[in-house]
Amino acid sequence: MNNVLTFSTMDSIIACVPKINHQIRFRTLIKQQDKRQLRKQSTKLAKELKNKGVAMMTEEDTMQVKPEKKEDRRVRRTKKLLTHGLIQLMKEKQVQDITVRELADLVDVNRGTFYLYYRDIFDMLDSIEQELFNQVNQLIAAHKGETVLTHTLPVLKELFHLVEENKELCQVLLGQNGDMKFLKKLSDVVQEAFRREWLMMKKDEVTFDYSYAFGALGFVGLLRTWLERDCVEKADDMAVLSDRMIRLGLTSSLQTP
Repeated sequence: MNNVLTFSTMDSIIACVPKINHQIRFRTLIKQQDKRQLRKQSTKLAKELKNKGVAMMTEEDTMQVKPEKKEDRRVRRTKKLLTHGLIQLMKEKQVQDITVRELADLVDVNRGTFYLYYRDIFDMLDSIEQELFNQVNQLIAAHKGETVLTHTLPVLKELFHLVEENKELCQVLLGQNGDMKFLKKLSDVVQEAFRREWLMMKKDEVTFDYSYAFGALGFVGLLRTWLERDCVEKADDMAVLSDRMIRLGLTSSLQTP
């Protein structure tokens, strides 16, 4: 039998069109009725809630509510892979010698995927450092109002635990191939907190600059040594040791010659 469209077939199709249109209109009518019914129920519920003193969001209010944006699990996983790869490469060479292709090949990620999140390697390192730095800021903010010069131990304990949790990253940032900009930025924040309290005690600012420079280098040296030893000592023990050294330095600096 040939597949030929005859006039008889066309007449049958045309005859079906009104039925199809009727079914479409019927379904549309059902949907409209459902919407009207839903609106009635919503209005009735709103009145009941209003009588009970409970406010109800309108459709317009609902449209204005923006859902909280959460980073996709796959994005987090990809960024974690890239971060781990960058840390491994920074153990071997300086960041300026690392290429996007090299990093992408190491973690088996397409270069195009890398550029979805970062402009280049330096942008990626800045992003990683900023994330860690934000945690340090939160740590300091949690102790806002406390006298830093006399209550350093709680801050130091949290700081050493934060370093321990990010051991591999801190090892490369404070290592021979690390980024000294991060250390300076961190140092500036802590220095400013100490400076305010130092000046409140009406101590000489020049003395503070020299005392802090000496203490900061000593603390960084202690932190680096701990990281080089793979953090074998407990974070709390290192905090107590650091606190004792800081207090000894402060005591001698506060003494009037």
